[in-house]
Amino acid sequence: MTREHGNASDGPCGEGGMRLDALYDFGLIVRSGGLGAASRATGRSKSTLSRRVFELEDDLGVVLFERTSGKMRLTEPGKVLFAGSRNAIGVLERVMKDVAVGFGDAAEPACLEARRSAGVEPHGATMSAGS
Repeated sequence: MTREHGNASDGPCGEGGMRLDALYDFGLIVRSGGLGAASRATGRSKSTLSRRVFELEDDLGVVLFERTSGKMRLTEPGKVLFAGSRNAIGVLERVMKDVAVGFGDAAEPACLEARRSAGVEPHGATMSAGS
């Protein structure tokens, strides 16, 4: 199953690129069991989540869900995308958390001090040896 979309340059390899937020929302909908459950879990509207799925389908040029009588069932491309993206999203979430804890405002003072003694400023700037 393919989906017609407006501009091929807006696909995953084109100028616009694939939106990670749409991929994340797609996985959330699958894990939650549908739009309603995902909406309740996040407090975001079903229409917002649905729009993200349509954006992702347009980016990829495939249909990810069969939509019938208010139910959504993964298509074969949807199953492949979910299986392949699940681990990648988990890795990205862990990296983002590590960066926030290690370098951001959420970093613990002891962690920040250890990084400073190693010559690394919290936001990635390197301190000079004379500092």
